[in-house]
Amino acid sequence: MALYRVQAQWSGFQGAPGYSVFHFDAAVAGNEDGAAASAARVRSFFGGVVNYLPMGVRITVDPTVTLIEESNGQIQEFFSIDPLDVLEGTGDNVFAASAGAVVTWDTAGVRNGRRVRGRTFLVPISAANGFSSDGTLNEGFRGALTSAANALHEGAIDLHVWSRPSGPGASDGVSYSVRSARVPDKAAVLRSRRD
Repeated sequence: MALYRVQAQWSGFQGAPGYSVFHFDAAVAGNEDGAAASAARVRSFFGGVVNYLPMGVRITVDPTVTLIEESNGQIQEFFSIDPLDVLEGTGDNVFAASAGAVVTWDTAGVRNGRRVRGRTFLVPISAANGFSSDGTLNEGFRGALTSAANALHEGAIDLHVWSRPSGPGASDGVSYSVRSARVPDKAAVLRSRRD
């Protein structure tokens, strides 16, 4: 099966850049329209929480969407779409560069005896807008992020969690459709921009 790979770049803070990568089922519309629709959904997801990102933090959805083969991760095609407007945080400018929130994407898939899940980190978030006084997530932010996550995975083109091949040259990669999204009520710490 082919997957659209959509990448969003985070910038405008110490430790940048950061990247958020999403995969969508390309079987529904394996063409430029499907690529553009997938990218637009990623932008909408982040647009739903832009008020909780610190001022100066920018999220840019890459206008090049990659089509990959799920079994081996090899690139099949590139789609150039119209650039989407850059999102910029409007929240308070006090934040910890490594602290934010995480969305857990649940699937019905099992691989090597483990349930397949994905995660998307949103780091950094505004201290005043995103966190409560006890260090947990502000309910307004958590509600907005949950709504944005549900909208992202409930669209016409399925959001997938891609489980990479087991090694170089292997062709045992697989992807599973996201069934639900969870936002734990606790701060997530991103130890590396590669997390």
